[in-house]
Amino acid sequence: MGRLVLWFLLVLQTIALVGAMLLARQYYIRSLETRAEPANNQVHAQANASLPAKSQWRVVLFGDSRISEWSPLPRVDGVEFVNRGIDGETTAQMRLRFDADVLALQPDVVVIQAGINDLVAASLSKQAGDRIRQNLKNSLRQMATLSADAGTRVVLLTVIPPASPSLLRWLVWNDDIIKDVAEVNAFIRTLDGLEGVTVVDAAGLLAPSGGELSAQYARNTLHFEPAAYAILNQAVATHLRR
Repeated sequence: MGRLVLWFLLVLQTIALVGAMLLARQYYIRSLETRAEPANNQVHAQANASLPAKSQWRVVLFGDSRISEWSPLPRVDGVEFVNRGIDGETTAQMRLRFDADVLALQPDVVVIQAGINDLVAASLSKQAGDRIRQNLKNSLRQMATLSADAGTRVVLLTVIPPASPSLLRWLVWNDDIIKDVAEVNAFIRTLDGLEGVTVVDAAGLLAPSGGELSAQYARNTLHFEPAAYAILNQAVATHLRR
């Protein structure tokens, strides 16, 4: 019996080690890709070029994987929704493609959900954490200002906090991220009422306790179940109908 327990523990340890190695490899590859090509201007280039002439209100959903996975899109009569999310992006990368993937499409409204990838990095870096958080705030303000200058209104969603981390994520995780999300969201709320900017408290909708993303809305640590998008759709649609 003792040998069976030891064997079982050894198998678990091996699985955990292999999983950790695969996760480390994934992050290493993503790091290399970001250094080699910080601006992902080509991801949506073909879709942008083939977008038909605007014949109704156009709303661009812009951000990271939380945007790219947004499905189904909101449904509002007379409104065309265009998704321009890219998995894994930080706001610094988004700022580099903002002209090509948002302003060039001449939207009436841009809906922005961004910042969680910045905050994962900031929470793990003692040296660069403060700088990353400040750059995040600067990028959000810049994108809001650029939109206003172009006559595009902004619906800026607060950063939705993560759910409880999975076992593998504990290897690269810091619970301080919840505090960092709250700090950035306090900043985002100060932008409400800035020319052309409306803040929608997405964090309050999906994490009403003020802590982690509610388990019923979490597909994994950072991503959402369809039920979460249903709530976001309702919030965005309500705002647009106004």
